[in-house]
Amino acid sequence: EPNVNAIVLNYRDITERKQADESLHKSEARFRKIFESDMIGFIFWNSHGEIIEANNHFLNMVGYTRQEIARGAVSWENMTPPEYAALDKAGLMQIEETGITLPFEKEYFRKDGSRVPIVIGATSIEGETEKGVAYVMDITERKKVEQEVKTTTEQLRQLTAHLQNIREEERKRIGREIHDDLGQQLTAIKMDVAWVDRKITDESSPVKAKLKNIITLLDGSNESVRKILNELRLSVLDNYGLIDALEWQGRQFMENTGIPLSFSCSENNLEVEETIATCVFRIFQESLTNITRYAEAKKVISSLVCKDGMLILKIKDDGKGFDTATIKNKKSFGILGMKERVTSLNGTFQLASSPGRGTKIIIAIPDKCQQTKS
Repeated sequence: EPNVNAIVLNYRDITERKQADESLHKSEARFRKIFESDMIGFIFWNSHGEIIEANNHFLNMVGYTRQEIARGAVSWENMTPPEYAALDKAGLMQIEETGITLPFEKEYFRKDGSRVPIVIGATSIEGETEKGVAYVMDITERKKVEQEVKTTTEQLRQLTAHLQNIREEERKRIGREIHDDLGQQLTAIKMDVAWVDRKITDESSPVKAKLKNIITLLDGSNESVRKILNELRLSVLDNYGLIDALEWQGRQFMENTGIPLSFSCSENNLEVEETIATCVFRIFQESLTNITRYAEAKKVISSLVCKDGMLILKIKDDGKGFDTATIKNKKSFGILGMKERVTSLNGTFQLASSPGRGTKIIIAIPDKCQQTKS
């Protein structure tokens, strides 16, 4: 028999495999740490839509137990309110096509039937039982803040509308006082001065010349009072209606600036609610004031249209325009005031402008705007 006097040993370096195993172990540990963290919810589901694994954060969010998850009693479909079915379907189609769905907002039913608003994002995975994995974020606090902001904004809007109404009423009150007190006093003074003027027959008398000068000043004062009253009381609006008031304001603008202005209306006479008529007139007035101050325009085109239950006012100038992005950085209370006036009446306000290309304002306010007989 041969003598065995040698042993052959085979060695294999498994350093790389050990390193790979260690990296995999670390990766799994990191994932498990994230999965079980209390920062965000995670779920795995199978091809039947059943949630087969969930972390504590998700379980606390929806009120189910791990035992209920284990026996397949929970699925994302029966947790989803009916109105989000189409949104879920679109998300699943996106996963099928791209392997991932972008985050979107929806709601889940809790076990007790209440709802929790969430943001969910998901991806497909290859596994023996898993079909996909998703992260789920409870956005209840964010929704509360959004609702508070919405409520506050609405309250501020109502306050703005209330202050605008108070402002108009105050203007009317001041206008009445100016008309009843100052206007009558100026008229009485003019009558007395005219009486004295008639008593002085010497046309060359310095007193006669002075009295005529006083009468001229009083006439100018009365004219100024009338202009102030028109600004305060909108008597032209009260007496003649919205269309005539806008035409009158346009004529005043042309007389003061020399800038041609065209105004057209789809109807000859319109019956418009008082608050809406006041809003439209004030915006027209404010727009022309802004054109006078800043636009350096050569012409202005404006129109009033009643269409599909909307009263639409358009004002366009060919002036130097401006970058609308700068409005946010400036205290443009005039434009903000116009916008709030319209919004308080459930209307829309559009402002379009760019340097060198003029400015266009369009407002649309819901109104019956019925035609009246001439």
